[in-house]
Order: sequence, then C-alpha cells, then structure tokens
Amino acid sequence: MTIPHLEGNDTKGFLDEVFRGATCGFLVVGAKLGPRGLETHSFHVSEIAQAAEAMQVLAQRGEVYFERGLQGVRPGAGKRGNEAGVTWVGGLSIDFDTREGPHATEPDKLPADLKEVRKLFLEASVPEPTLIIHTGGGVHAHWLYAVPVLMASAGERAAEKTMAKAWSKRLEKVFKVQGYHLDSTYSLEHLFKAPGTLNHKESPSLKPVTLVSTGHRYEQAELRKLLANELKTAARGIPGAGPGTLAAQFAETAKKAFLASNKAKPDELPPILAGCAWLQSIVERADRGEKLTEEEWYAMISIVARTTEGRKWVHEISKRDPEERRYSFEGTEAKIEHALKDAGPANCRETVQEKLKFEVCNRCPFRGLVTSPMNLGPEPAERVGVQRDTIFAQQGRIYLRLSDGERFDVPSYSDGMLSRVGDNPHYQLMKSKKTAIVTRLGYVPGDHRLIMKNERGTLIANQWQPGGVVPGKGDEKPVLEFFERFIPDTRSRKHVIQYLAHLYQRPAVKIEHGLTVSGGYGTGKGTLREIVAKLFGEHNIQKIEGGELEDKNNARWVDKQVLIVEETYHKGKYETYNRTKSLVVDDKFPVQDKYVKTYEGTSPRGILVTTNEDAPMFIPEGDRRWFICVTPPTPEDDEMAEHRAFFKGFRDLLKRDDTAVAAFAYYLQHEVDLSEFPSKGAPPMTAAKERAINASRTPLADGLVQLIRNGAPPYLHKDVVSYKDVLRALQTSDWSHLVTSTAPQKIIKAIKDTGGCAVHHNAEGRHLPVRFSRTEAYELYAIRSRPRWRKASLEELKAEHKREPGAPTANVYSFNEAANMRDPAYPVTSEAEIEAYRREAEEQRDTLFSRLMAGAS
Repeated sequence: MTIPHLEGNDTKGFLDEVFRGATCGFLVVGAKLGPRGLETHSFHVSEIAQAAEAMQVLAQRGEVYFERGLQGVRPGAGKRGNEAGVTWVGGLSIDFDTREGPHATEPDKLPADLKEVRKLFLEASVPEPTLIIHTGGGVHAHWLYAVPVLMASAGERAAEKTMAKAWSKRLEKVFKVQGYHLDSTYSLEHLFKAPGTLNHKESPSLKPVTLVSTGHRYEQAELRKLLANELKTAARGIPGAGPGTLAAQFAETAKKAFLASNKAKPDELPPILAGCAWLQSIVERADRGEKLTEEEWYAMISIVARTTEGRKWVHEISKRDPEERRYSFEGTEAKIEHALKDAGPANCRETVQEKLKFEVCNRCPFRGLVTSPMNLGPEPAERVGVQRDTIFAQQGRIYLRLSDGERFDVPSYSDGMLSRVGDNPHYQLMKSKKTAIVTRLGYVPGDHRLIMKNERGTLIANQWQPGGVVPGKGDEKPVLEFFERFIPDTRSRKHVIQYLAHLYQRPAVKIEHGLTVSGGYGTGKGTLREIVAKLFGEHNIQKIEGGELEDKNNARWVDKQVLIVEETYHKGKYETYNRTKSLVVDDKFPVQDKYVKTYEGTSPRGILVTTNEDAPMFIPEGDRRWFICVTPPTPEDDEMAEHRAFFKGFRDLLKRDDTAVAAFAYYLQHEVDLSEFPSKGAPPMTAAKERAINASRTPLADGLVQLIRNGAPPYLHKDVVSYKDVLRALQTSDWSHLVTSTAPQKIIKAIKDTGGCAVHHNAEGRHLPVRFSRTEAYELYAIRSRPRWRKASLEELKAEHKREPGAPTANVYSFNEAANMRDPAYPVTSEAEIEAYRREAEEQRDTLFSRLMAGAS
C-alpha cells in the first residue's frame, strides 16, 4: 500500500500518516527552548491537527520533537512519556546523524548526507522507507506498517522493541563496514522531528526540516522475515523478552527459518580447529603421542563430540593416548554421552584459560567475540582461518596481519583474500561478528593481551608479541666477556648494558636517547644485533638500512621494541637528524606506507645504530639525543687469529642454544642497577661523540668554534651577537679564506652549526630584529649561555650586545653545554645547575621548533 503524496512541510499530513489507524493514546510533543530541558505537551490522537499547529508555533523558538509511540495514559504536566507506557506504534523508525550538522560523533564516523544514507539502505538490503525526513543535520527514516501495532502488555512491548533493535542492528552492520557509527535510536518512545519545523542547532542559521520522499507501507510479517538472522539475538538484554515471551518466539521462529534457508551450516570441526589455538594444540599433542590430562581430554570431548561426525573424531584422538589401556571404546562413549548430556561445551575463559592455564588465549583475536570454541563451528573454515590472523583498525582503516605484523589498506587486503573469503572480502569480514575490530593499533611491550581497552574505553590492538629467551640463572660471563672485548671503555660499556637492561626491565618505558656503536669491520656489531634479537624476539625488533631514514614510506620504523639501524652515513645534512629527533624522543611518531595512508605509530622503546663511520649522522653541538661509543679498530694480522678464535667460539655458543643469552637476560633483569640511568635525560658525553660533533661541522663552523672559545674581541667576546659581528670576526681571523660569501644565510648556518641559537621571538615563534636606534636594528644570536639568553629581557639582550671587551658579564654557562665538555676557562657550574639549564634549553628549543614547523606547514 502506497501512502498519498504529501507536501515537504506538511506537519499535519505527516503526523496523520505516522499515527494512521490509532484510535486511542496520547501523542507527546517536546520542545527544547532553552537550557532548562524539554518543555512537553500531550495531545489525544484525535487532536493531530492541534499537535501539528503547536509544533509549528514552538518551532519558531527552538527544537521540536514528537515521540514515535503513543502513551496509553496522558503523562503528567511537563512530563515525557516512557517506554513502559507505550501502547501503540506505527512502524520502525531510525535517526541517522550525518556530517551536515553538529553531533557528538566525530564527522569522519558519519555518512556525508542523505544521498549516502540512501545508498547504505541498499547495501543493507532494506526496502525504501515509507517516509524520509531531512532534518538539516541528519535523516529520520520511518518504515510504516500496513496495520499499526497495539501493545497491551509488557511482553508485546518487548516483542516490538526486539523488532526495532533487529532493524537497527541490520543497518549498523553496514555502517560499521564503512567505518561509520550509528546511534541506538530504537526505543519505543524515541524523539523524532516532523516536517514544517526548524533545526536550531546551528543558530542563528536555521535549517528547515522537510519531507523528501514517500513510499510503501509494509506488512510486519514481511519485515520480520527479512530480519531472520538479526532476530536470533536481538532479544538479549531487553526486559520482558525472556523464555516464553513473544520476543523469544520471534527469535525461535527466526532461527528455524534461518536453518531452513540453507544459509546456516551445522557445527563442523575444521572451522573450530582453524580458529582455536587451544584445540589445535590438543590435536597436535595427541598426534605426537603426548599424554593429555583428564581435564584436557574431557574439555576436548565437550567440543569435538558436538560437531558433525564428532564421535568418530573423539575416538581417533583418544586412540593416540600413549598410556596403554587408558583408551577403550566403551569408556570413551560414556565420556561422550556425559559431555553431551550433563555439560555444555568448554568455555574459553573459565575452562581453557583459567582452569587449563592456556595462556595463548590472551592473544586470541576471537577473545570477547566468542564464549566457547564451539561458536566457530557454523562458520566457513577458510574465513575463520583469515579472521584468526586478522584485526581491522577503524582509525586509518588498516588491516593488521598478525602472523607477520604487516599492515594493508582495504583494497590491498581484499585482493589477497578473494580466494579464501569469496566475493567482496572486506564486506564479508565486516559483516561477520567473528572479525576483531578495534579503534586503532598500538604497541605495549610486556602486556600479553592482544586486544585491550584504555581508560577512555577505546579498543586497541597490541602489536607486541611475547618472544625472546626466557631468563634463567646461569653463566652470563661469556656474554659479559664479549662486551668487554666489544666496548673496552668501562664507562661506555656500563651505559650500553644499562640501556639493554632498561629495555628488559621496563619494556613499555621509552628511552629518550638512541645508542650508536661505531667501529671497524669484524669487531662484533653483528654479534650485538644477534644478542638483541635473542633477548627481545625477532617479532619485536626491526632492522633497517641507514639509507631508509630518508625514505618517506617509514612505517617499518614504529611499533617495535627496538629499532636497529645498520650502517648510517653522514651527508653533512640536518635532514636525517631532524627526521629521527621525534622518533628518538616522542612516544608517538607519524608514518606512512605504500599500503596504508598516514597514521600515528608507537615509536620504538630503544634505538640502536651500528656503523663503520665516526660520524654516522649530523650531530650538532649540545645534542641530548644520542649516546655514541666505539669498538676497537679492526685487529691487525698478529691479533687476527686470536680475535677470530674468540668470536668463532662465542658464536658457536650462541648457535648451540640460548643458555648464555638466557643467563645474560637474568643478569639484566635482576642485577643491573638503573637508579642512575638517564632514560629521560641526556646521555653521558664520550670522546666518540665529540669526534662526531666535530666531524658534523663544516670547516667554517670549526673556525668559528675556535673564535668563540677564544673570545675574539672586539666582535665575539660577548654572548649575544649579530651575523655581521660573526662575519667581521671571521674576516679578520686566520679563517678569512673560508668566507667566500657574505650571504647572511651562510653565516647564520655556521652559527647554528656551532650550537648558537636565535633569540628574541614573537608569540608565533618568528625571529624578530632588535632595534637600537632609528636606523640600527639587528637579528641577534646567542653563541654562549644559550639557556640564559633565550629567556632574557630585551634590555638584557641589548646590554650584552653592546658590551665592550673586558667589561664583566653575567655568564652562567660556557659555550659547550654538555657537562664533560666544559671549557676550564669558564667558572665551574654545579651538575644540578647544568642539568636544569640543559632541560630548560631543550624544552624551549623543542617548543620553538614545533611552532616553526607548524608555521611552515
């Protein structure tokens, strides 16, 4: 039956159609006219005209709604109706938010507009609504019954709500496939808008609420048949929908119809084996002739015996018992009967994980989606196998393949799954309730859960995997002897071992500096990488070549406990240093890959760089991001034989088994003291780092360093200078031949290469000139005591810049800011003061850098 054509703003005509056939009951109208809540009015169903007129009047002042269900008793003055009082509904109604209006849901989680919502109707295989309302910020759709539903009891109300919930769940599945959110709006007294009113949510800009289409009415039985699959579970959680109620009858009828449609499959063993790691381990152990405990055997029977040909498979598994006379046909049959009649199938949490102590359940993607392995029985085995290895992250729309940690966008993953899942794999996986869907990916070392919920309730997939050697008491001396040979310097060796110990003792805590080991060929850098891989597991480390630090596809850098960079090289550029700065310090790091769009990954907890170069990358003066140490030179001929003999013996020990590394892991975990390890502060200065800093400077910057250290009056005796001061100092020095250009950019770069910094900025981080007179203004740079001059006042900057040679200055820190590089010509400052200034300077520099980068972008 088709309803008559209505005008787009015909409030009365619309209400007449929604409540057509009702002879009793009260229509409740609510108006949000201010901050004091909802102003309500109620009208007998025979007063539709008055209700429509009241809605149009109230709409001039604020948001106006009506309740979709009629109340059996008129609510008290100022009261809304409630679900328990609903006695009549005209059909099914859903409220869809779109990006056209302001909503609590993030815009990218909502369909764009009415056109996209209608497209989703088609994908959900639901018929066109009887009435579609465009609210200006969303869509209200009503599928009206040919005959309205009168509800005289709680059971009848529960049955109708079950229908509404099933309808909403059917649409919600399609929304999830697209990454969209659909609010639950299926309550019997939910509020909806009517055409002829106004949307005030973006006041003072008002949007009209209009009727955009009309269509057919539907038999309730016809819609119930369409909802056969959803009705099987929709009654759960609805009061009054228990055994014997109409809602329960709906569910039972729907289940029978679903089974009769040949769409459902009987419980099969292959999909359970494909998805359940525990049952798979039971079968594999039995096949190897291992003895199962009585509890394991009985739990296995409770699952396998319930599948097609399950009895046969139980006997086959039981026959493999290595203990003679334990198996008998009669005894096994008795156990099967007991398991089928007196107990249900084994439960994932209580039986498998807690009673049988199967810890792999923590890493199961079906955790929370199934209560028993039995739930996988009706599913296609191939798809279950894919789901066991798959997690879908809504943020970025990324598929994570658990077996190898690879990430894919939707088209790439779908292409690879066509042969296993069938047509439109993404739709099939999103449609299935057995697919693990999380909000985003994460990486939390040491936490054995695969899927976790944070304090805000966000579901996160933890990409860390248990791995590495199991610590055990033993002889750690062979590994310690390797480190003594590998890093002879006691101070450097202690820091490297503490670095590894911190990664082992506090796996989730990021170390905010990287570790660089440089040295000749054949000195043990490859062996160090092998030890690290054994300690943490191959899944939790990532090896990359130094050249990859310039690659824009940098997803391999993140979501690992340790990033190992092999053979970095110095190009005299800032790019590599600046790109890795955030990776070394920040907890999150933005990355992209050829298969997925840009997303935010968890930066590695530690970074290890191995190289043959003295200057593996640009290291500026005052760097706090890198610890650099060296191995001995490649042995000469007379030492080579002994050197090779040691490494051959040690590598043979590593290949034989993991005993030595396990003992070293125990040593790291229990015997290394981390109380003074600077996980958040600057690492110790080393001679190797001084060489790297010197090698990072240009010849011009090297010359400037000497001039600054010597004071070089009358230009560089002061701490605050202009580029012209630096230029004149260079031109009158022994390094004048290096000044082939007087371009300010070249001189300013030399200042920054020596650790100098710009001073006097505005709120946006722009470097401002300091005016000394009407005709004289300079951009100023601090070449010493940077923390002091970064926070100095304009008057203090001017005074220092004007300071004559020989005049006293309030210097508080030397040119070289690192504690071990202090120039003895300057007053000694306490370690506490040095650390305070260092932290303050770094924070200010990072803040400024972020502002400048934000402005550049």
